[in-house]
Amino acid sequence: SLEYDNKALLLRPQLKKNELISSSLNNIGFMNYRSDKPDSDIYYLSRSLQMMKADKDSDELVLTLQNLGASWAKKGQLDKGERYILRSLKIAENYKQSEEYVRGKEDLAEIYLEQKKYAQALSAINVTIDTAAKSKLLDLLQRAYMVKYNIYKQSGDYKNALLYADKASELKDIIFNAKRDRAITDKQTKYKTEEAEKDAAAFKEKSELKDKIVTQQTMYIIVGGFAVGLLAVLFIIAYKIFQKKNKANQRIQ
Repeated sequence: SLEYDNKALLLRPQLKKNELISSSLNNIGFMNYRSDKPDSDIYYLSRSLQMMKADKDSDELVLTLQNLGASWAKKGQLDKGERYILRSLKIAENYKQSEEYVRGKEDLAEIYLEQKKYAQALSAINVTIDTAAKSKLLDLLQRAYMVKYNIYKQSGDYKNALLYADKASELKDIIFNAKRDRAITDKQTKYKTEEAEKDAAAFKEKSELKDKIVTQQTMYIIVGGFAVGLLAVLFIIAYKIFQKKNKANQRIQ
């Protein structure tokens, strides 16, 4: 992904469209974020923000702001990270981006956890858990359970920490089984599709061969009929010549 995004970034300035350049910068920044390279992530995302007219709030800014906030938090600059996340939440709420909003709440909860603001962290992560459960965002819900486990663990509430560790573990198994079943179904579907394609190809080949045989047989019948007709004509001509010779012989005698 990173290789092709860099190629796109080299080509897009020729089109003179800032939104496309900004999109490439954002993608590269996100790839670096996923690769745990916060410095590179911050560099590209900051450039993307500048090109997207970062002074104006837009629904396109939400994920960029969230990634920037998470990256600054990774670098230990929690206050700066918090500011980016809070801004992303405000925009997501204004534009009714519910999934982006609760993902931002998860990021905010992790920042509050690092700041040891346990009550605020719990409040933020509970919003994520409620919406993720209702919307069946299982991966997000499992991560949120782990955040809540860490909040209770660090605050010394080991009973609730154990409860959410178990919930996270159970959900992880459910997600794994669902992915495994989906992978098996996909393989079975692929196998059936390939077999059907093979059968279709074999049927097509058989039909084409049958058509060739029928065509050949038809050609043989036509050629044979033509040959029989030609022989009949030659026989009639020969018979006529024979009759003429007989009559000529009779006159001579």
